[in-house]
Amino acid sequence: MIANAKNSVADKSFYFLLWGWLVFIGCILQFTLKVIVKTELHPAAWNIMYIGFIVSFWHGWRERKRTMVKTYVDDTLRDTWIVLGISQTLVVLIFLRRYDTNILICAAAILVSYIIPGYLLRSQHRKTINA
Repeated sequence: MIANAKNSVADKSFYFLLWGWLVFIGCILQFTLKVIVKTELHPAAWNIMYIGFIVSFWHGWRERKRTMVKTYVDDTLRDTWIVLGISQTLVVLIFLRRYDTNILICAAAILVSYIIPGYLLRSQHRKTINA
């Protein structure tokens, strides 16, 4: 049971990497459109998130077919992702439209909090599988 929970957490690196890269690209794209291109259509950069919703749904649906054991960790991770998604949406809607530099700060925060941990989780999971 504990081994299943560890593998479940480590195997979720896909979502960290997918959403980390999408938000990072969204931040950089919005900054570029707002500051360099100087267009009023800069919030449209966040339409890239629709790709994430579709890919996450598809990947989760495929993953659900392969899952044999559902743990408490799985339920907790699902709830955590829901809360993170709502929080990220609020951050984007409230703060990023006011300050240009906040967009770059957000990109750096996403790099440190999603992308790097995602690659670390993937590396850990691959070590566990190969061991």
